[in-house]
Amino acid sequence: MVKLPLLSNMARAGLTGFLKTIATELAPDGITVNALLPGSHKTRRIDQLAQHRADRENTSPEEIIKEMMSANPSNTIGDPSDFGAAAAFLASVQARYITGQNLLVDGGNYRGLL
Repeated sequence: MVKLPLLSNMARAGLTGFLKTIATELAPDGITVNALLPGSHKTRRIDQLAQHRADRENTSPEEIIKEMMSANPSNTIGDPSDFGAAAAFLASVQARYITGQNLLVDGGNYRGLL
């Protein structure tokens, strides 16, 4: 039986390769292709997950959120506008020379290399 992380990593690698290929093919036409990779952002879903975990661990959602924040090098959780600003930048004319890239929007949480 194949484990979920293996499938996830394979799919992610395949998608990254596909995006890099089409970025190269479309670049002569002035079309950019990039991937935005979000970390945790303060959305209703994060609030729901924090509440669920707090109920399970007999603590408060605020404590869970604080724990999530302290686990991030930036000591915070992203605001959805952080992700939106990154997307807007990549869609702007100022980013015309950026293509085939993966942009982590995660406060430095991912410790690996891309």
